[in-house]
Amino acid sequence: MEHRISGWNMFVGERMKSVHNLAEVAKLWREASEEEKRVWNEQAKMLNIFSFPIEKKPKLALTGYNQFVRRQSEVLRNVELADIAELWNELSPLEKGLWKEEARLASIVEGRVM
Repeated sequence: MEHRISGWNMFVGERMKSVHNLAEVAKLWREASEEEKRVWNEQAKMLNIFSFPIEKKPKLALTGYNQFVRRQSEVLRNVELADIAELWNELSPLEKGLWKEEARLASIVEGRVM
């Protein structure tokens, strides 16, 4: 999927260098004349014509820990990540190996890079 740059994107990128506040930049955009917006939009259009499409990076394979956290988060709502990490540290090597295998299979199903 290709990402298209808009005049707004270009305006924000340029103005954030000096303003450092997105709310202020948004206000400047709203207050800009239609002619100024047209110029930004034309610049974006030209950039899009001459740019190569941006490809999404493939997602990396899950680890056993990733899969464990994912499952625990589904079961134990509103639990701190530190508590889940503590549970992980209490697992035996065999139990961790089972989670690693489940992660490997989930990565294949989700089309993640191994």
